[in-house]
Amino acid sequence: MKIKEFFGKTGILGAILGMIIIVAGFLFLLNVFFVTYTMHGQTVTVPNIEGLSIKEAKNKLNNAGLEFMIADSTYKNDLPPGQVLDQSPKKGATVKKFRKIYLTVSSVSAEPVKMPNLIDNSRRQAIIILESYGLKLGKENYVPDIAKDAVRGMYLNGKEIKEGSIVLKGSVIDLDLGDGIGDTKVDVPDLLGATLMEALAVLDAYGLQPGIISTQGEITDSLSSFIYYQQPEYGTAYKLAPGDPVNLFIMQDQPDLETIQDIGAVEKSEIEEINNNQKKEGNKQ
Repeated sequence: MKIKEFFGKTGILGAILGMIIIVAGFLFLLNVFFVTYTMHGQTVTVPNIEGLSIKEAKNKLNNAGLEFMIADSTYKNDLPPGQVLDQSPKKGATVKKFRKIYLTVSSVSAEPVKMPNLIDNSRRQAIIILESYGLKLGKENYVPDIAKDAVRGMYLNGKEIKEGSIVLKGSVIDLDLGDGIGDTKVDVPDLLGATLMEALAVLDAYGLQPGIISTQGEITDSLSSFIYYQQPEYGTAYKLAPGDPVNLFIMQDQPDLETIQDIGAVEKSEIEEINNNQKKEGNKQ
């Protein structure tokens, strides 16, 4: 190859390479320019529009160079329809101009939902289920049932409501709850001759309460004192419901059977006389 031909070819290659370098540099500078231009002054801070009406929110967003879209609606019986409840992105966020802000607003009417089954659920679980359906807990009525706080009935506006019934979100649901006691009645326990401490333990085991505690003579240690009479009396046909009181009469020294019978008879007679007098006074009135 001649020298002239070599330099001729390398000159062409150099020219091509130079053109490539120039074009690449131009594209790089052009990209930097567009990035700088499009980002400069095009970010805005999202304003707070929660609590505003849709019209007020629209004006505030438009003034900030932003747009909006209603993404969801929720019924609130204490709020006017069309009020902004939530926004995304939140206030204070930095976004590009003309970005859409997604809104959750209060709806005109409540959305219908099927009543969930709360029966046999605990009170705590029932509240969680109600809230997940957009419902509210109303009055709590305790009924005799051995299961404490278990749901035994569901009511809407005073009427019993069944699972699957159509109700509106925001509705207030009243519940019947178990009182943990039930409606089982028990016989009057025999407390005569027991210490007050023993008698209290027996009453607690029966689900009963101590009523009036009356004393005979000097009492130095009430818990170690003895029961010589009780009301209602043991052996009667009278039945006690859980929580009912039993009146106790105590004396410090342990009485024998004869003492129990004698003093007990006196107490019974006095109580009957008081009751009869009260009845007479009531009849006079």
